[in-house]
Amino acid sequence: MSALQAGVMNVPFVPVRGLLGTDYMKVRPDFKEIANPYDPREPIAIVPAIAPDVAVFHGWQADWLGNVVASAAADAKLIAQASRRVIATVEELVDGNLAEQPVHGALVPGIHVTAVVQASRGAHPTSCHGRYPIDREHLLEYIEAARSDATFKGYLDRYVLGTRDHAEYLARVAG
Repeated sequence: MSALQAGVMNVPFVPVRGLLGTDYMKVRPDFKEIANPYDPREPIAIVPAIAPDVAVFHGWQADWLGNVVASAAADAKLIAQASRRVIATVEELVDGNLAEQPVHGALVPGIHVTAVVQASRGAHPTSCHGRYPIDREHLLEYIEAARSDATFKGYLDRYVLGTRDHAEYLARVAG
């Protein structure tokens, strides 16, 4: 999240406490250790900014102005602010201006959203708050398929590349 915040601020890196001495420093060569410029006796980790070219997230409502209501736990607002282009899929489009109403969740202002696509059950196989639960059986199928390139290719052929649209995907997972 700190790296995304650095992307929002358009700075190249951000200091992060708590990383030194962890395996993150071993497996992420782009994470560096420097001396704290305000207390050179204290080492601190720095991580590069994350500023995605495109971000996609799912919310449960959007208005025609591009304002989106999504889960606060997903940090969609921070991701949208850090990204150059943002596509939000939503369960429903509503009339009015969501920015002028009380909402249940995090409001992502339309100024940060490039496009909104209505896609009922668009969070599948994960859940959408108040709409539908996690599809545990499908997630287990995904996890099993991800164990090898060959089985994952089969998964992609069945559910992604082999479907014409979202409706066909939903029909396949329901079957």
